[in-house]
Amino acid sequence: MQSWLSGQTHCRTCGAALDHKDSRSTVLRTVYLKVTVKSPRQWSYACQRTARTPQHVVHPLSKDLIRRVTPELEYLQAN
Repeated sequence: MQSWLSGQTHCRTCGAALDHKDSRSTVLRTVYLKVTVKSPRQWSYACQRTARTPQHVVHPLSKDLIRRVTPELEYLQAN
């Protein structure tokens, strides 16, 4: 998880570095336990800011980790 997050520090469009705002905790539920992951919050991409969409907060982990349950746990809960 940490190595994936380290690759999320720059804009994919313009390559500009994202400024770090703060971090929050996100919980991922697995078959065996709940894993608490530190989830950084960053300021929005400079290339996507306009007068209509000013600077806002981006949550890279929340964008890609939409469901906070592993597929294995979902399978066991469904059966």
